[in-house]
Amino acid sequence: MAQDYDKIFREVLKEIFPAVAHKVLGLPGGKYTPLPADLQYTSEREADQLWEVAPPAGEPFVLHCEFQTTNDPQMLSRMLLYYGFLYYQKRMPVRQYVIYVGRDTLQMADQLQTDMLTYRYRLIDLKTFSYQTFLASDRSQEVLLAVLADFGGEPADLIAGKIIAKLE
Repeated sequence: MAQDYDKIFREVLKEIFPAVAHKVLGLPGGKYTPLPADLQYTSEREADQLWEVAPPAGEPFVLHCEFQTTNDPQMLSRMLLYYGFLYYQKRMPVRQYVIYVGRDTLQMADQLQTDMLTYRYRLIDLKTFSYQTFLASDRSQEVLLAVLADFGGEPADLIAGKIIAKLE
């Protein structure tokens, strides 16, 4: 019954919506072009890392982290979609990070500001971390991350030798 009412209401409003937008929403006149109302979007995405975090102090949150090897011009849109889906599913704060491990200079957008929305995720370039940050670990998986970090001007073969020695 409610769906029938919604459908009728939607159809009636379609004829007069520009006037409603002006009088009720306070939007300016101009050309209003209707768009398809069907907002179905099929996307099956798999997040790189997704965790529910319960910190010792403060509210629990969803932690979402993507690792990116290239500058993706659609990264901002992708992260916004992930945010919407995660918030819709979990109904809790979502903290998002993209860790860039590419060779090129980082050039992705990390924020969107419109008159109705402010959105931002954190963008981290692994090359801003010293290789020593990872070399100091006792876990071989972490030590391997040193390859993607900043060598601080030291020769690559010297760093490779240090990493191999640590792994041995």
